[in-house]
Amino acid sequence: MVVGNSGTACPEPTLCVNPVGQNRFPNGDFGSGTAQTGPALPSSETSYGFVNITCAGPDDGLYSIVNQTDCDPATSGNQQVFSTWDVLSEDHTTGDAGGYMMLVNAAFAPDIAFEKTIPNLCPNTRYQFSFYIRNIYPAGPIKPNLTFLVDGVGLFSTGDVTASGWQNVGFTFNTGNNTTATFSVRNNNTGGDGNDWLIDDIFVGICEPSVVVTPGKICIGDENASLTAQITDDLKQYRWYKWQYSTDSGGTWTDLTTGTQGSFPGSGNSFSTSYTMPSPIPSTYTNRIYRIVVATSSPNLDDSSCNAVSGNVVTIGNNTVSSQPSPITECQGDVQVFTASISGNTAGIVYQWQVSNNGTSGWANATGTGNNTLSYTPPSTAIGVKYYRLFVNNATNGCTNLFSNVVTVTIQAPPSAAITGGLTICTGSSTTLTASGGIQFLWSNGSTNASITVSPTVNTTYTVTISNPSCSSSAMASALVEVNTVSGGTISSNQTICVGGDPSILTN
Repeated sequence: MVVGNSGTACPEPTLCVNPVGQNRFPNGDFGSGTAQTGPALPSSETSYGFVNITCAGPDDGLYSIVNQTDCDPATSGNQQVFSTWDVLSEDHTTGDAGGYMMLVNAAFAPDIAFEKTIPNLCPNTRYQFSFYIRNIYPAGPIKPNLTFLVDGVGLFSTGDVTASGWQNVGFTFNTGNNTTATFSVRNNNTGGDGNDWLIDDIFVGICEPSVVVTPGKICIGDENASLTAQITDDLKQYRWYKWQYSTDSGGTWTDLTTGTQGSFPGSGNSFSTSYTMPSPIPSTYTNRIYRIVVATSSPNLDDSSCNAVSGNVVTIGNNTVSSQPSPITECQGDVQVFTASISGNTAGIVYQWQVSNNGTSGWANATGTGNNTLSYTPPSTAIGVKYYRLFVNNATNGCTNLFSNVVTVTIQAPPSAAITGGLTICTGSSTTLTASGGIQFLWSNGSTNASITVSPTVNTTYTVTISNPSCSSSAMASALVEVNTVSGGTISSNQTICVGGDPSILTN
């Protein structure tokens, strides 16, 4: 192992200003386990020798991998290494029970504490190289002092670490055209009384931009909606972007746009871009997820290890009217019911039926049985047409503009039966009777026409039942057709009279 140059490290910006991406340094948190001492590093990755922790070591030039620094856990109380080192019950990494850290007692000469070669870096991209260090013997006169090297060149130095507790130290650098680099940390001070330290959470990762997409949600039915991304990058390297959506909760992504190069203003470090949604957003977009991908070059947009993505924007409208209400035509006083079905997560949903005189404006909350349920009985007291819709408000997901189709309620007058026509005829004659007051007719003689022609020989009563298909009630009317009978009879015998004479009265 070669110790890197011992010259003064070049000054570089310390740590990323914006969020950092995926950690490329393998086993940077040293793993975890139930045993106090963890596995040793490969010998090619450190100049130090490995030993288990004891109350007398590791000694100068040696290291241990530990999940606590009590040198004798079986003995009550905190047992200190050399009776001077701090006792820690856990490592720095958040949330890893039994997490390990590297415990180093520095050698007397400068040497490499750890080193690793990392391939598949993104070219022309700024990375952060950092770790957390803790001076475990703060009272020691010799302080930890480390230099960060990339490909054997010292690029940043911590200086003497005098503060107590965990310290995040590191710097940023640009890869240029390189896609592989060797990352090392060199001890600068001598060993002896002090220069004892812990290292954890070694990190090599991209300095990502800040990518904020607004709004945080959109809903089915929204009109004139758009997504706006604000890309902020102090280094002005993330200029390329494209929009994507997913229909399987982020399992796969489909491009909405091609790669486009944005531009940062001359004196600013951010630019914005927007994507316009269909208006209104159709129900087929339910549960879609949207994001914007940014990168330092067009090819890097398709490299998940080199791009950065926004937080997902969800098309929240996970409720749809899966079964629409049907129009109602009924008579005054009848009882018919609107029904609808809602799909998706219905927890927290509030329903309200609404009514309008024209179906486009003047909507008001309807009253009556079930007006705030999925089954609603509209009033049927007034003849005419009213327009109704179901309003769905889901306070849980914040979408408040889901409506059913607009449907009509047509209220008709109930049937009223009447019969017109000649009601007196002579024997052998006929008459036409006409019924009115409804749509459907059923006469007592079996006819279903509005009019019937009859020729009774005796007085006969005709009855008609009148109904409307949309009404539950019917009406009935009757008419008596009377038949007049006349007999010809006989007259007395023939008479012979003279001119100017008068005949006898004829009798029958």
